[in-house]
Amino acid sequence: GAAKQACVRDGKDPAIMDLDPEKSLAFQRGGGGGGGGGPAVDSGPPLKDDPEYAKYFKMLKMGLAMGAAKQACVRDGKDPSVMDLDPDKSLAFQRGGENVVEDTGPPLKDDPEYAKYFKMMKMGLPADAARQACVRDGKDPGIVDLDPEKSLASQRGGGSKAKKAAPKPKKKKPVKRKKIYWSTIDESKIDEESIWGMVTKDGDITMDKLEFDMKEFEELFTDQSKPGDKAKKAASSGGGAKKEKKKQVSVVDAKRAMNGGIVLARIKLEFKEVVDRVNKMDGSDFDSTQLAGLKEYLPNSDEVVALKGYLDGAGAGEEKRNAAIEVLGLCEKYMIAMLEVTDPDLKFETMTFRSVYEERLSEIVKPIDLALSACREVRESIKLRKLMALVLRIGNHINTGGSGKLAKGFTLAALLKLQEAKAFDKKTTVLQYLIKIVKKNDKDLCTFKNDIKSVQEAERVQMDALAGDLKILNGDLTKAYDVALKDAKERCKDLEGDDAVPEDAEEKEYLDKTSTGKFMIEAKQKMDDALEKSEDVQRQLAKSLKYFGEDEKMPSNEFFGTLTSFVVEFDRALDSVNKADERAEKEARLAAKRAEREKKKKEAAVKKAAKQWKDKTETEKEKRKTEEAAEGENKEKPSESKEGANCDNSKNNVPGGARDAPTVQKMDRGGDGGDSSTEKKKESEAPRGPPVGGIAAMAAAAALKKQQDKPQDAPEEKKESEAPSGPPVGGIAA
Repeated sequence: GAAKQACVRDGKDPAIMDLDPEKSLAFQRGGGGGGGGGPAVDSGPPLKDDPEYAKYFKMLKMGLAMGAAKQACVRDGKDPSVMDLDPDKSLAFQRGGENVVEDTGPPLKDDPEYAKYFKMMKMGLPADAARQACVRDGKDPGIVDLDPEKSLASQRGGGSKAKKAAPKPKKKKPVKRKKIYWSTIDESKIDEESIWGMVTKDGDITMDKLEFDMKEFEELFTDQSKPGDKAKKAASSGGGAKKEKKKQVSVVDAKRAMNGGIVLARIKLEFKEVVDRVNKMDGSDFDSTQLAGLKEYLPNSDEVVALKGYLDGAGAGEEKRNAAIEVLGLCEKYMIAMLEVTDPDLKFETMTFRSVYEERLSEIVKPIDLALSACREVRESIKLRKLMALVLRIGNHINTGGSGKLAKGFTLAALLKLQEAKAFDKKTTVLQYLIKIVKKNDKDLCTFKNDIKSVQEAERVQMDALAGDLKILNGDLTKAYDVALKDAKERCKDLEGDDAVPEDAEEKEYLDKTSTGKFMIEAKQKMDDALEKSEDVQRQLAKSLKYFGEDEKMPSNEFFGTLTSFVVEFDRALDSVNKADERAEKEARLAAKRAEREKKKKEAAVKKAAKQWKDKTETEKEKRKTEEAAEGENKEKPSESKEGANCDNSKNNVPGGARDAPTVQKMDRGGDGGDSSTEKKKESEAPRGPPVGGIAAMAAAAALKKQQDKPQDAPEEKKESEAPSGPPVGGIAA
């Protein structure tokens, strides 16, 4: 790589370094013709006159770079390494000519030194990418254009002499195509997972698999015309008469004239009108870019001498002068027109200044006004002051418990630490706690940022830089002011009568006579106001820093930046607290709904139990009524037998049934199971269950059980067992 660079530096062919150092250049580049092994005779046309390559060497002769000529070769399908050869010798002589050598080396596609570059092209990468890789590795990029099926030695020279050279295949005529001048991505930067890696992997980089009309494609994107067609078409137009092209004379540097012509072609005014505008310093018809272009192509001292000499050589007389100017290029015509302007450089500078002054001043004054508003807002905000006081109170209570040595103030930087400090729960920050206190005590303080809206934008204001820019602008204004004043005084010399200006008049009187002068008066007044604002903002900033107890030398962007950061963190913490409160409220609502459901569920259970007991009580009442009705029917039969017994007793004059009752009872007990009416009456009159209610019910139930446990005759036990004996009514069921 270093040797090839040295070749290029010395104007030598760097491809020489790829040849065999043990053999001569004549043998490897010129063959070994003749039996004596002497150098072959160059019988072909020199490269500079070769029809196939002459135009590329002509490009070099016209001053174009070697890279441009090689790019043209690549575009036309030629070997760009030809440009490194000697233009005074033929290609055949330098590349081997008819003395073709036998190819005994490995093909380039298998050559360990060059195989990877041909593999890149085989994978679908463009030849330019392979050439760049060659340059990167210090190889000759022309290798890429050689035949990959042949060795480097056979194509660049060397090897044993062959008996007969193979016929050289005719090269296809290059096809002129339309180009898409896109920027391609280097293969080494294409990731396999990227869209281009996937497309390349799938092989979808050609139109082979697409359905399209090849004829239509070639008609649209390839030039199908023959070389002579355009000339014939040009000759046929205009009745076959060839229009004579005017001869153009160039006085200044050709490249400068060409570039100037491009810029000046965009100016729609005649050059005489341009001269008039410049003399009046009226730039209303031009933007800043056009003014810069017009100023750039003002004639320099050498060009002024050359142009004046050209005009003097044209001869005397206006007609000859105009004829000489007519054959000049656009740039030279403009330069000659500007020779009539006095101090054109200063006037163009003044015109340019005038066109951009308002914009430049606004870019300085607007941030100053913003900083002034921010200083005023932070001092006048009641909410910010209350919030700072609340921070101080909470901070003192956290640090000292509300007693001991309490802080009387804190720096603004401490505001940023509120988000960093956390409670022992490792979750709640001091800033979040502050917001909870604010919401409970004075919720309006949460909107304090609305009082200091200008602070966030003022953070980007660099007061020192603004002061420097204002100083530069004031200096430019002073220069333009002096030029405008000088021009106004020159113009006032020609004024007479009422328009005349006394020699001892003030500057304003002169400036009032020209449009540029009036502009300068207004511009100077605006500059004075801006300078006053610049001084005022420094005073207001110092006042605001003192208000917060900060160092008055603190930069404005640091001061406003700290407040802006606090506002951002406060909003973030406020959002977090609000979301936590919303979650808590939602959970509370859900808990209340669950409690309400449980309450209703219990009430429903109580109602159900009461209804069940009521239904049971009603059922027992119905059962007792049914039993009582059955007992009533049984009472009627014993009463009849009793009446008969009474009749018998009365007939026998025996005292009442009290004496006979035991007998009856005895007979009944000893009988076959007949019921006694007296016993049934006693049973019917016996209490049926305990009294309703609490302890009394429990006592009654115990007495009833004791009575039932006494030994009685079987019929009585049976009847007693038939009596209803449910649980006592009362207690929980009641």
